[in-house]
Amino acid sequence: MDETENQKKYELSYLLNPETPEDKIDSEAAELGRMISENGGEDVQLNPPEQRRLAYPIKKQDRALFGWALFSADLDSLDKIKNVLSSNKKLLRFLVVADYSKLTPYKIESPKLPGLETSNQPQSFDQKLENILKG
Repeated sequence: MDETENQKKYELSYLLNPETPEDKIDSEAAELGRMISENGGEDVQLNPPEQRRLAYPIKKQDRALFGWALFSADLDSLDKIKNVLSSNKKLLRFLVVADYSKLTPYKIESPKLPGLETSNQPQSFDQKLENILKG
């Protein structure tokens, strides 16, 4: 794929109707991949959906098939993909987010508070308890 500056990586998480027959689960996931590809998505990678218990009911369902996919798309294609997914009656819910998994996390330094001395040496439990009891 030619990665242009307009293309970004996205992750699609979805909940598929749990009443989908077991022999049709892979074909339903493949259908979602096809929908993404036909509407401008590229490099589609699918993860097969698995049965999950939901924290709260969605469309009167307390279980669902949870799956996800990775793909690249530009903003126009992303809008088309979201519209097509919204019209899919087999999906209970879906979410598309930018894929930031390749970014390096950065460290935030905590502010120095007066009266709190910190050392770089790890303290044992006994040393920490002794310091607390002295204070």
